[in-house]
Amino acid sequence: MGDPYLRIVNVGSYSSFQQGRIANASHLSLGYKLKDKSTPNSLVPGKVFEQAVAKAGVSNHNKVVVYGTTSSKIATRAWWVFKRYGMDVAVLDGGIKQWKKHGFAVEYEWVTYLALLSSTSHTHTH
Repeated sequence: MGDPYLRIVNVGSYSSFQQGRIANASHLSLGYKLKDKSTPNSLVPGKVFEQAVAKAGVSNHNKVVVYGTTSSKIATRAWWVFKRYGMDVAVLDGGIKQWKKHGFAVEYEWVTYLALLSSTSHTHTH
């Protein structure tokens, strides 16, 4: 986890994210940010995706690991969206439940990536 290009992104519900997350994880709501609400099950335009992931501290220079809090369906959908836009992405098998089960650290304080964004402000997607 010492890779400066690694970004951990919780794509589950925001309330679950607030109740505990993987250290340094950011949150990105799949349902609110990565779906085109006018057409069910469609992708948002590339520019909208780019802006949403940038707010989560992610650029196309990052390796991204997505995870869910209750269901792997959300994480796999997020994986597909990130892949579609050319991102280097993986899914954390078992989500935060397995993370906790294996005794890995969980944090409860809010983390911001503003400093990281200013040093890696290239948020271009494919």
